[in-house]
Amino acid sequence: MTFACVVRGCDNKAKKYSVVMFHRFPNDDKRRQVWLAALNMDPTTPVEVLKKWRVCSEHFTEEDYYYALSTLRLKDTFVFWGFTTKSPFYAFADSRLGGNT
Repeated sequence: MTFACVVRGCDNKAKKYSVVMFHRFPNDDKRRQVWLAALNMDPTTPVEVLKKWRVCSEHFTEEDYYYALSTLRLKDTFVFWGFTTKSPFYAFADSRLGGNT
């Protein structure tokens, strides 16, 4: 299954060898509702639908991540109040992987 970012105006899609990561909506109901509110989406969206949706890493910052066994992961406790449209994380991740963003 190919993932696309659900943030309005973002056209990122999952690609092989891309530095852009795609994050699932949180399992925790309270955090999930915050994400939906930040995205200006219907808070009654069924969990089955949300399981198919992703938000790309361009909408988070470096501080929102941690390393686990040399893998960059979104913090479980992270709760945001809005999205940036093009996060500095992209340049950070690209630099870690040897890119030239």
